[in-house]
Amino acid sequence: MAEKKSTTKKPATSDKKVAAKAPAVKVAVSKPVTAKDTSAKPIAVKATAVKTAAAKKTTVSASASVKAAPAKSAAKKAAAKTSEKSSDSSSAIGLFQYFLPKQPATLKDAGMVAIKAPDAVTPLTHPSFIRELLAHPQTHGMRVWGMLPADYPNRLVMTGEQIRTTIESQPGFDVYTFNPHPEVELLYENLWVQGEVSHPEMLALCAEVFKHVGLKTDLLTRMMPADQFVTGQAVVGTAAFWQGWLSYLTVFLKKTDALPDPIKARLYRGNADPKGRHANSTYLMFVIERLMAEYLAASETRLKIHRVRSQTQESKLNSYLKDIAVLRQMALNEKKPGAMRKIWAGYRQLYLLATQGKDWVEQNAHAFPRPSGAV
Repeated sequence: MAEKKSTTKKPATSDKKVAAKAPAVKVAVSKPVTAKDTSAKPIAVKATAVKTAAAKKTTVSASASVKAAPAKSAAKKAAAKTSEKSSDSSSAIGLFQYFLPKQPATLKDAGMVAIKAPDAVTPLTHPSFIRELLAHPQTHGMRVWGMLPADYPNRLVMTGEQIRTTIESQPGFDVYTFNPHPEVELLYENLWVQGEVSHPEMLALCAEVFKHVGLKTDLLTRMMPADQFVTGQAVVGTAAFWQGWLSYLTVFLKKTDALPDPIKARLYRGNADPKGRHANSTYLMFVIERLMAEYLAASETRLKIHRVRSQTQESKLNSYLKDIAVLRQMALNEKKPGAMRKIWAGYRQLYLLATQGKDWVEQNAHAFPRPSGAV
């Protein structure tokens, strides 16, 4: 979330490492679908930080540049220019690459606009930062725009140009989500369970917070569809999507202000990051990052979501993880948690024993929901 990587050891890319322990499940696995690459021009902007809505305007698309019209047909040419600009901006895709303090400028991707994130806070958790971008000229009229961490191109193994090309090839969606660690969405029920492994005591704290802010606690154990695994603080969406998320986040934060003092103290406690990988962030930031998934779930009837997948990262999944992917999807297809969820959870357990070891599994056993009727 500031979640950079899965807290489990990276799954073995070779089947030989787990073949002796994890049983093979003979199921048909379809390969990930990825959009073919085509050329697309990056956003022609030079801004390195977003300050105010009065920031200097820049060209959004190369095709939006139109030569000055001759004086004799100025009115007609001006109208055509305005129409062309409107068409270009409405189809444009804005990608903002945000830099946290101390992140090197060498991460700059030519296909994205570099901006500075406030302090050590990720933009998705910062309402004022979202408001600033919503008001900024560079986002006005764009079909979709979004924010990605500075190191995201490296983690996805996709350049900003490739990300834009993929989004362009999948028009008609309101939100585009990403996950550079596909094994996470295969091995965990949801991001809250994954968060418990990374940030001990998160599930217990969230159960208390949810009760006070009006969220159902069964969200903590539900099977989350893959396109809702919004990790790494990377989302691209329409202005309506961002307005909706801003409202949802603002209401949640107001409710957290009214929490009983003992719960609020735990929420703002700085020991949510025991390994020190996220600048000693509080539980609140990790909770908000995962809250995006619940916003998407609550809005799925009015938002069309598309998962942008990294072909390179998904090609690293071994045959056991591909089997787990099929079993997980079959479990999701059940109307009520039943046999397939038990089978998926059991096979997941065997895989983790083979790749993480018995000590790790026993240490984190409390984090994984136990399917009803499991033995």
